[in-house]
Amino acid sequence: MSDPVFGLSITQIDNEPRPAIVTNMSIVGLVFTAPAADATEFPLNEPVLFYSSDDAKLAKWVKPAPATTP
Repeated sequence: MSDPVFGLSITQIDNEPRPAIVTNMSIVGLVFTAPAADATEFPLNEPVLFYSSDDAKLAKWVKPAPATTP
């Protein structure tokens, strides 16, 4: 059994030059708890896909902090 690899692993097969293959690293999967989230928009134990530009879902994800006076 091989050791686990975290990150980038490079294996040389032969001595011929090969182009580097780039992957899309802009997509991130997150698993977290959000007790203040809207239960209808984010049901318990159900994955929900949303984007950082989705203001409607983001507004239901967290409750805004109360305004403070200086």
